[in-house]
Order: sequence, then C-alpha cells, then structure tokens
Amino acid sequence: MSNNKASRRVILKAVASFPLAFTLGIPLSAKAFKKAKPFAQTLQAEDCSTSADASVAGPIAKFSESAFPQAWSYVFFEVTRDGKAMPGYLVKLPDGDFVAYSSTCPELGCKFKLLTDVQAACERFGIAVSQPVLACDCHGNAFTIDPLAKRVAGPERKAPEQMPIKRCHDKICVLA
Repeated sequence: MSNNKASRRVILKAVASFPLAFTLGIPLSAKAFKKAKPFAQTLQAEDCSTSADASVAGPIAKFSESAFPQAWSYVFFEVTRDGKAMPGYLVKLPDGDFVAYSSTCPELGCKFKLLTDVQAACERFGIAVSQPVLACDCHGNAFTIDPLAKRVAGPERKAPEQMPIKRCHDKICVLA
C-alpha cells in the first residue's frame, strides 16, 4: 500500500508541475530561439573554470572566434550568476569586436529577442535602423547592439545589461 502511495504521489507532483513548466515556456524556449536565428548558432559553451588563464574569473562561457563567420553573427548562451541562470547573446560587431548582453529585461524579467531582420525591425517599431536590434515585447522597446545599447524605440526603460567579455587566446569568454 505504501508503495502505491509513493508512485501516486510522484505522478501527482509531475502532473501538478506541468502547467507551471509550460507557463514558463520551458518546452518551447529552445524551439523559439532556433527559429529566430538566421545567422546564429546555438553552441555549447566550453567550461573555462579549469582555464590556465588565472585572470579569467568563472563561471563563464567560452566560444571560438570561428563560430562567428560574419558581422552580426551571434550565439545564445547561458551562464550562472549567484546560483541563477543568466541567458544572453554574444554578438560579433562589424568592426570585429564582440559585445554580450543579457537577454533578460531588467524591468520585468521579460526576454529580449535579437532581431537580425533589419527591415522587419523597422516595420515593427516604426524606426529607421541599419543594424539588428534587441527588442523587448513587454515594453515595445528596441536597443542597438553596440557597446552603448542606445534605445531606438519604445518608452524610457533600462537597457539590457551588458555582460563583460574577455579574449582568451582564440576564444571569446563571457564572464558572469
């Protein structure tokens, strides 16, 4: 009888947790990002915690420069900060430099989307830009993808958090 209760309890917990997981978008998040990235790759970050470069503090994500074949190429990554997952985008700029931004909106915790289709971004936000933008659907904001993250559409809101990066030989390291 107690074995039956244990398995029933496991089943009830699983059934009860499904709506929460679905609401948070866990089953759909990977598919949504794959569809939204024409110039992107989802790469597995290399573990840098055992790096010989002692000046690089962990936890970090590390990607090969060869993963960025052209300007505006990007990868979606996730690092851990204070025990919390911190997703973001690492983008190669036209001048060959890189910039990394958290994909979490600092206002409400919504997810920024990297819009690489410039024409679609212009039509969607009624703006004139010549580069991809980070967009927050919660507020209708759009920000440039450069070291300054200038707001080009939407109400006055905080820009996405820029994450520190460092070159580690032929790798680009995103520091948490």
